[in-house]
Amino acid sequence: MQDDPLLDDFPADLREVIEDWRFETRASSSPNDWSLWLYSEDGGVDGVCAFIQHLLQKFDPQGHVTFEWANDCSKPRVDAYGGGAALITAQRIKSMNTGEWLHRQVARLERSLATQTCCRPSAGSLKNRKETTL
Repeated sequence: MQDDPLLDDFPADLREVIEDWRFETRASSSPNDWSLWLYSEDGGVDGVCAFIQHLLQKFDPQGHVTFEWANDCSKPRVDAYGGGAALITAQRIKSMNTGEWLHRQVARLERSLATQTCCRPSAGSLKNRKETTL
């Protein structure tokens, strides 16, 4: 869709994410359920989130949508697997991916270990401290 000219009435808020518009849609309906499936083999999570938010703003301002995604690959590659989740309302998009989450957790752990190592007294200094305080 990136190569096609946009219609004049294409929503302005979606124009900003048109480069990330790499998903397809499929409507599904049954007598008791109507749904819209969004799927992609090539990413486009930001575009999906913006599209869902646009629909919520227009049709269900008090509603929310959640979804999860998975990244996979046909070859074993270290950085090719993972996923994420999103919570979308008419006002806000909150999302995370597992790679970013893991990096934050490792950084937090390393900071914690560095603090413990630099500030923890050694066994010898505790012994000397006890001796000097008696």
